[in-house]
Amino acid sequence: IVERSKKYGVRNINGKEIIPVEYSQIDTTGIYIYAQNQEENKVFNSLGEEQNISSNIEILNTDNENYRIKIDSTNGTKYGVVNKNNEQIIEEKYNYIKYLSDNYFIASAENGKLGIIDDKDSPKLELKYDAIEKIYNKDIIQANITSENITELYSKDLQQLCSIQNAIVESNKDYIKIYNDTETKYFNNDGQELQNTDIFPNNNLYSKIENGKWGFVDKTGNVKVDYQYDRVTEFNEYGFAAVQKDGKWGAINQNGEVVIEPTYELNSSETPSFIGKYYKVTYGVGEIYYTDKV
Repeated sequence: IVERSKKYGVRNINGKEIIPVEYSQIDTTGIYIYAQNQEENKVFNSLGEEQNISSNIEILNTDNENYRIKIDSTNGTKYGVVNKNNEQIIEEKYNYIKYLSDNYFIASAENGKLGIIDDKDSPKLELKYDAIEKIYNKDIIQANITSENITELYSKDLQQLCSIQNAIVESNKDYIKIYNDTETKYFNNDGQELQNTDIFPNNNLYSKIENGKWGFVDKTGNVKVDYQYDRVTEFNEYGFAAVQKDGKWGAINQNGEVVIEPTYELNSSETPSFIGKYYKVTYGVGEIYYTDKV
């Protein structure tokens, strides 16, 4: 953008003037340049060629070169979708649209609820969610309903993987863990369900719930730690699993022996981890230490 005596124009990267210095305001939004003065508003492309569209129209590129988001603010702000030739695919009738993946888009209705539509404007996920996102580096989509505290996971082709209330989602390098007090599920990065024996093949014992209580079994399913705990974790790389009873956490070793009875009230959202009787604390900006302070 070039400024001269409070008038503005645009030069390209080679220094060539593509929009004359005669406008009081220049804005760049999406694929267009918007030039304004007291007499008129004009819209130009990146080459400085004037476009025959309203200055109320914005066109935004997406991560897929075949799709662009079209925003019309003539009468309120409405979102639609055009193809790479700016031909209409989905008319501007949504309060919000964001490209998701493949031929899918996150769309918002007038009530602010989110869902997923395809490039034919066909609903694929009902517009009833408060949040929808693709989990980073995974082909898994997470959708949340806040009022019921429900978390749902979907595969890349929008097949439901699970629906869990009061869930915590943890994203690891090779898998997703989603759990609450009564169930735990694992999925690989493509959305295939795994078992804890797949995730931790070197462990001796694995968590299992029965009649609302957690215990531990071996690889063949034999009970090694009775079902007595309210919550547990799998064994960590140090060979210890955290166990909770009556709101307090303790630890057992990989032989199923109690290292420390449930003693600590740990309110962190982070999954508890132990080395012997010492539990992990994350302090400040990622500083980690272990302590036995009650």
